[in-house]
Amino acid sequence: RLGTMANIEDSKLNISFVPYNPVIGHKEWNINDGNIITYDFHHKHIDADLLMTSKESLVHLFTQHNDSVHGQEDLNLKIQDIKIADWIALNPYAPKIKGDLSADLKVRFNENEQIEGKGTASISELYYGKQRVGTFDCDIDITTDRKGSIETTATMDIDRQRAMTAYGHIRDSSAVVPFYADFELTRFPLKVINPFLPANTAKLSGVLNGQMDVTGSFEAPQFNGYLRFDSTELYVNMIGSKFKFDNINIPIDSNIVYFDNFDIRCINENPMTISGQVNMKNIFNPVINLEFA
Repeated sequence: RLGTMANIEDSKLNISFVPYNPVIGHKEWNINDGNIITYDFHHKHIDADLLMTSKESLVHLFTQHNDSVHGQEDLNLKIQDIKIADWIALNPYAPKIKGDLSADLKVRFNENEQIEGKGTASISELYYGKQRVGTFDCDIDITTDRKGSIETTATMDIDRQRAMTAYGHIRDSSAVVPFYADFELTRFPLKVINPFLPANTAKLSGVLNGQMDVTGSFEAPQFNGYLRFDSTELYVNMIGSKFKFDNINIPIDSNIVYFDNFDIRCINENPMTISGQVNMKNIFNPVINLEFA
């Protein structure tokens, strides 16, 4: 039971949430009396004062007026212990997911007319079905300007260990390289994939390292870098055996993945060696040319 009221008055869009005691995901919440989010079309200015609380959770979107600051004040968003299961329960077809979402984000408009966003976001004790995926903590830093250029840096920790660092830059579509991103995987735990695999089929262990540059455009991205498995095993339930993956680099050059005597070992340690390439210039229709020995 949640709704909004909106009106436009003197070039301002005003939005408020009602009732002040809504029900979301079968749980009772409280919303501050007089809550409002306002956008001034003439001055392109946002004001906000919205506080939603439940017994366990909090959502706070607000600006703090400062007479010494000309222009837009910081826009702050604080989220604390949002129960994901409560919100996706609104969709009867949603999978069983649970975990607690928290965030502390700040958006500011600097003197160069750039929008800067910084903060943290986390999902603690994420479960898919009845299997634990992990705890994810992210640091985010985003800068954009009126030309549409966006630059972002982000890190992600999984279970308090650094797993990924990412940098990205989106420029004007007319630029020679309109899109660039760099991803670095540092002992990314493959066990987080297991809850999403079909039940009783397979189980992954070990970690994945690598570095990947992505350039080009969203329509035709180009990948360059490498991946490397470390202590990685795949257990296949149907045959009751583990397959151990080689720990050599798997290079990726212009969307082509190269395998050079890549070994997969089973119980008897007699390897199956893979050589060849997978051409992914068309991501939706890869061309596979591999030899197994």
